[in-house]
Amino acid sequence: MAAPPEKRRRPGDDARPLVESTIAPRNDHRDHTDRESRSQSREDLDTPTFPDAGRWAATLYPGASEGTVVPRARGRQAFDPRARAAGRHERDAAARAQARVRRYAVANELSRFVTVTFEDEPASREEAAAAVQRSLRRLRGRGPRFPWLRIIEGDGHTERLHAHLMLPGLSHRAVEEAWSLGTVDIQVMRTVLERRRVAMYVSKKFDERVGAGRHRYQVARGFEPEAIRWFAEEPEQGVDELVEAMGREPETIWTGDGHPIPVTKLWWNSDEPGPG
Repeated sequence: MAAPPEKRRRPGDDARPLVESTIAPRNDHRDHTDRESRSQSREDLDTPTFPDAGRWAATLYPGASEGTVVPRARGRQAFDPRARAAGRHERDAAARAQARVRRYAVANELSRFVTVTFEDEPASREEAAAAVQRSLRRLRGRGPRFPWLRIIEGDGHTERLHAHLMLPGLSHRAVEEAWSLGTVDIQVMRTVLERRRVAMYVSKKFDERVGAGRHRYQVARGFEPEAIRWFAEEPEQGVDELVEAMGREPETIWTGDGHPIPVTKLWWNSDEPGPG
């Protein structure tokens, strides 16, 4: 007689669950900006440092439909001393920024992918960013705040300056009327997978140095995705906790083969809850 299947472990059995925080939108009109000059002091949610509670950290972003399992921050050097070798810091900072953009776009259901161009080339990236920001203020008008993502691309020399925006379900007419300095292209993203792919596309150049004080991206502040963490003794246990919390198996699991630090990433491509 076959043995019964092993029951998945729930938070509280072996791992120690920790709800990090739920961040609700704030009544604050300021914008959050990712600056390369700040990257050394900022910790991404993938690199927690907490009291001893297990060798692995499993983090779930339920709104973004993804999760990660990574070794505790203080133990990463044991896997590969090259983890902080020269040049890796910049690459890691770019990867963290790409992850933040992806989670922000999916969690806030940014279903409009907008590209705006300039008929008259701006003198600098800063001038282009300021023009796009004025357009966003016009788009908001006197209405409630909404989440948005803005990325400036091009250098004005080898590539014309332009901007990529990811916006919630605003009307095409309102978006077009808010921009008068060039062309507007609007695409609709209807699924989690489409939003994730577009967020990865617009952040594709984050590994290029942008210069001290310049912005890789900018988002409306106060709409950061919720993060929930567990600590586990083994990575497989961390994966079990994430799947149990989401209620279904992920469509994609990436194990980071060849990466100097062991990492597992899970993606769910649907907003629908699992059975039960």
